[in-house]
Amino acid sequence: MTYAATIQAAADAEKERGKIFAGKPVSPLQLPAPASRVNSGPVQFGNDWPGIFLRGDVAMEYAGLLRSIVAGTVPALNPVTVHLIALLDSCRAEHAPKKEKL
Repeated sequence: MTYAATIQAAADAEKERGKIFAGKPVSPLQLPAPASRVNSGPVQFGNDWPGIFLRGDVAMEYAGLLRSIVAGTVPALNPVTVHLIALLDSCRAEHAPKKEKL
């Protein structure tokens, strides 16, 4: 399968799964394994908007921290949340898809 076909298959699968926050269980998007381990961080497919990939172990750490913040047992502003904010900010507009000129 070519890279373009893989990306198209991923887009098609995403449409089939529906909205992530619709209250339904979401299954992982299955893609071919890359040549090397993919670390948590920003990813961008072609000219699409960049997004954030979180490895499962990292995602579970963030989930635990966010639960503790909501429960009031951990201050909202801490080194981990500062890192998460910076990670999410990496998807800013300067990396957005370029609009085609008419």
